[in-house]
Amino acid sequence: YLLMRSVGDKGKLSDVKRVHGMREGLLHIEIGDESFRSVQESIMRASIHPHFILNDDGRRFLSFVLSLDAPLTRLMHRTIKSQIPLCRSSMLSQYGEVYHAAWKRSS
Repeated sequence: YLLMRSVGDKGKLSDVKRVHGMREGLLHIEIGDESFRSVQESIMRASIHPHFILNDDGRRFLSFVLSLDAPLTRLMHRTIKSQIPLCRSSMLSQYGEVYHAAWKRSS
């Protein structure tokens, strides 16, 4: 619920901080399961949402998700890649931080 709310119209930066705080809960969800679909859609929305990109906790959450599961990582990468031509340079720099942190986490 919190993840869906944070990427909605009424999402707040405090929601992003709370989502980051509950990130470990994603380890207990079966990622390939059909019930994960709504969570996955919210994660994809979060990966391009300014509240997540421009906030330290949001970037930490996104880098955590990038290191969870290979198919989820590919989907998230495609989502981010589609937004790159539309982004401001400041957001591109933030995406770089997300990818760098995910790379460090996975190695």
